[in-house]
Amino acid sequence: MTGKPEHSTDTTNRRTKRAFLTRPSGVYSATGRGTIWAGTYFGGVNYFHPQKQIFREYQASPNESEGLSSPIVSRITEDDKGNLWIGTEGGGVNRYNAETQTYKRYTLDNIPGGTAQNNIKAIYYDAQRETLWLGVHMAGLYKLNTQTGNITPYKRRQGDKHSILSNSIDEHPPPSGQTAAGYQQRDLRIRPRNR
Repeated sequence: MTGKPEHSTDTTNRRTKRAFLTRPSGVYSATGRGTIWAGTYFGGVNYFHPQKQIFREYQASPNESEGLSSPIVSRITEDDKGNLWIGTEGGGVNRYNAETQTYKRYTLDNIPGGTAQNNIKAIYYDAQRETLWLGVHMAGLYKLNTQTGNITPYKRRQGDKHSILSNSIDEHPPPSGQTAAGYQQRDLRIRPRNR
């Protein structure tokens, strides 16, 4: 399904249960509005509002205005404006505005120093700086300015002590007030400065 999300108000519906139980990828995001977003492996994103008993599916589509860039969802986070940022395997990151039901895709292959993989493995939203940090499989760390859409790559450069430690980035929950990125062998913690 592409276009507008599919709706179901019957949560005992077999299709609804099957979608939530058989295709989840272990990517979940609970919002402050009491809703649940579940990323799936080859099934896009499933949405559930327990109080209103609403279920929706958000699928991939070749057309940006109609859906996600990839059906394989690796990470989901929400920004302070209520937009969902959906990381995918092979399709970069998608911003979904639930109020307007619009999508915006951000890929890493068309920026200087970028990568053709677009395989997002970690997402962290820094509300203070309106920045999204993206860990990309074997391709480094990327900073996406959520206001301008500008993307800056940070990669390991052999012999450069100022570059990042590794191009293999994993996600670790950060301690309060810090940004954290995990490498295969060790963690990096960044203490943000005040603006």
